[in-house]
Amino acid sequence: MEQRPEGELITDLNTLASSMFADALKDGGYEAALFEDNSCDGAVLADVTGLPLPPSRPAFSIIAVPDFFPYAGQIDLEQWANDFPSHNHGHQFKEGGPAPLCEGRLPANATTPRPGDLSQPAFDRADATMVAMVGRPYAQAAGPTNAERTALRTTSYLTDACSNEFAPGWDVSFAEDDGGKFYATFGLGSPFLEDVKLCAAANAYWPAASPDAGRTFQRSPTAVPMLDSELGYHPRHPDCPTAAQPAGGTRGWDGEQGPFLEQAADGIGAQRSVVNYADIMRSDYVSNAFNGHISAEALADVDSEELIDRMDCLRLAIQTAGSGRVDETPFWLIYAAPIGDWADVPVAGAPSLTGKGYRYEFVVPEGASFASEDLWRLRQPYGDHIVCHVTTQAIRWSVNGGAFQFARG
Repeated sequence: MEQRPEGELITDLNTLASSMFADALKDGGYEAALFEDNSCDGAVLADVTGLPLPPSRPAFSIIAVPDFFPYAGQIDLEQWANDFPSHNHGHQFKEGGPAPLCEGRLPANATTPRPGDLSQPAFDRADATMVAMVGRPYAQAAGPTNAERTALRTTSYLTDACSNEFAPGWDVSFAEDDGGKFYATFGLGSPFLEDVKLCAAANAYWPAASPDAGRTFQRSPTAVPMLDSELGYHPRHPDCPTAAQPAGGTRGWDGEQGPFLEQAADGIGAQRSVVNYADIMRSDYVSNAFNGHISAEALADVDSEELIDRMDCLRLAIQTAGSGRVDETPFWLIYAAPIGDWADVPVAGAPSLTGKGYRYEFVVPEGASFASEDLWRLRQPYGDHIVCHVTTQAIRWSVNGGAFQFARG
């Protein structure tokens, strides 16, 4: 409990034991704290005097939520998805998709008054081109002042960097009145951090250029693979730094810790091969933020090229070592890490790999999950365990510890 200045007490339900926690949610009857964020929209108008100019027209202004991938844009992923239909890239996302806001065609917030004349609307309901602006590449906008950015990154403009997928949305959403639909931020979910949990757990839904926590919570097939280091290491994770183990491991971008494989006793005492993973019902991004556990530092340099490479490798792994579409696969991505040098992971009898690549490990869940000794985590039994060494051009894979097979993409 926490004592508030006005004398009220706040109880964090996440501290309750499993049976009490479930009963408290089922029974209800408690007051819930409301946390608000400050995303909003409005109009910006230039007031120019002394020159014979036509009247200024307002610009639509949005104070948006944080961008966890500042160097990855929706428009880049949309272009990737459209360029290679033969690779089933359109089947990558189970929810949402990579459509950028600049391809949307709705008017700006029809309820916004015009600056300087509050009796008039700021925007024309018939103007559906307000968001139709695409940013120039960084090199064109600023010149070759930074070789790394010039080669790999573009300047981020809201309209091509954010999403046109709404349910309710991420940077902006839409609203509707008797006059029709229009872009507005008051249709967004609040608080934003709780909305992040729900959409990130649904394979980067709504914006594709956002963190994908589907594999953290076993909620949906992964669309945009996040590395284990980005999801956070549980102290029993095989890659958890030794120095971090006494402190409980490391925290991922959202304050959680990703899945890992272990042996554990089930409810009747039998030893099982299981995935230890975070319970989405216990996960609380608002509390994680208050505790200083949410940070985009690990994602700050992840750009569109990196995300596309990860998705290409994921697609090749699933279609070769498994079958079918990424958005429908029964494979649960448990482990994801980059391979710096393929000489460090030799495989007898299989051709060597070259170029940028990753180690992906998948399992196929079997049966029901059960509780662990940690209130915030569950255990899921599994059957097949598939290890993949994959680049965008070739793959080696092994099923249940068997010999590695090889194929080209």
